[in-house]
Amino acid sequence: MPQSNSPTFPATENDIAFTKVALPFGWLGNMSAFPVIHQGIRWLTTEHLFQALRFSHAEQRREIREQGNPFVAKLKSKGLRKANEHILGFFNHSPLDETDLNNMKLMLRLKVAQHELLLRKLVNTQSKPIIEDIGTKKGARHEFWGARKNGDTWVGHNRLGNMWMELRNEILAWKQEAPRAEGLPPFLLPFTVSGQNSIS
Repeated sequence: MPQSNSPTFPATENDIAFTKVALPFGWLGNMSAFPVIHQGIRWLTTEHLFQALRFSHAEQRREIREQGNPFVAKLKSKGLRKANEHILGFFNHSPLDETDLNNMKLMLRLKVAQHELLLRKLVNTQSKPIIEDIGTKKGARHEFWGARKNGDTWVGHNRLGNMWMELRNEILAWKQEAPRAEGLPPFLLPFTVSGQNSIS
């Protein structure tokens, strides 16, 4: 088996590894069925929105948004990129760049701010490691976002899992500072529907 250049980290018995959306921790994935509203527009999943934000033009974003499920939305995005890769300015940014990372952080905040059930679920993971388990998927982009398990070791950057843990730490820190506070942490309010309306 070829050696990966990705970092490794130890697996533990407390790991929360998420894969398919139908499994217990599938809500951590972008393809889970939790719609979000961003800048007044409703998106069926954060995968729809994440893919659409890679494009500069409203027409391509609309095409992705109108797809009936997140898997097809991702395929539509790939098709649009391949068909138009020669057009200067067609893309908002390159996949897996700093903008992609910032957009992924946005996806997570939109989800927990607009679905308090997910915020509670995230808090309930306590301090357990969160890993996007890419299974047997191959390619650098999979190890960019997640990690594969190899015996007692994970191989991959696990950026999505790390983002979830960073957000969880922010929420838990707020709860510790304001134990009697109710509702959402103030830093999540701009990502609610009403919060976005007040900004605009």
